[in-house]
Amino acid sequence: MTAKTPPASLSPRKELAEQINRLDSILDGLSDAINQTVIQAVRDGARLAIKDAIADFLGDQDIQTRLVKATVEKAGSKKRPSFFSRLMSEIRKVITAAK
Repeated sequence: MTAKTPPASLSPRKELAEQINRLDSILDGLSDAINQTVIQAVRDGARLAIKDAIADFLGDQDIQTRLVKATVEKAGSKKRPSFFSRLMSEIRKVITAAK
């Protein structure tokens, strides 16, 4: 039996190793694409869940009432002097004691 030679117009057959390498690179590309898609889907889902939770939290009438009460109580309480005011007061005390 003689080996048939392919006509010159046909490209030579790819070797099995070349086809396996090509398939491997395709699978790597698909793996990366799937990972990126999952990451993006998780980010989008978490973002929407947080937005919904905040909207539900701020939309709750009971929570709004409590926030208003807490704000009014804090505003009505005696305000603490600022750090700078307390510092200046202490410096004045030290200067007065030194004299």
